[in-house]
Amino acid sequence: MNLTENFESLVDTFTKNTAKICGILFNIDDQIFFRKPTQDGWCVAEIIEHLLISDRTGLFAIVRKSQPTERNPLEIMGLLEERSSTKNLKIEAPEAAMPKGIFKTKEEAIDAWKSNRENVLKKVNPDNIWMLAAGFEHPKLGMLTTAEWMLFMCWHSEHHLPQIERCI
Repeated sequence: MNLTENFESLVDTFTKNTAKICGILFNIDDQIFFRKPTQDGWCVAEIIEHLLISDRTGLFAIVRKSQPTERNPLEIMGLLEERSSTKNLKIEAPEAAMPKGIFKTKEEAIDAWKSNRENVLKKVNPDNIWMLAAGFEHPKLGMLTTAEWMLFMCWHSEHHLPQIERCI
């Protein structure tokens, strides 16, 4: 495995995913951004808050503690690919990842999410990306490598795209 090539590919995937989601969000009308599709459904602002909470957890895991791993550093990818192929997959968010309605403007929500993504990119490098990000254990997936956290963030935002589309 050429780790340098894989590192560049992973950073490119992460960067393109961030740009894609931001492009969609910027094109949503401000009023629609805060309108709930149903009484119990999340509005776009709440979905972005949920993604931000989750992504901040990943950043926390990455910066807090890294350690070598004996396993394939992309082992979790099979599970994410399986989840991607499952139509209408519904996974209950942990209480800590539930949105609280913190954003007052669309710009504030997008800037917070995008800024966190930029911070992730500042903290990753070819030396730590294949290591276990042992600062925090994902509540459903367990201990992830830095690369897996980044790929999870991409998968997670893609997973919520249909939910965003139902709002607009």
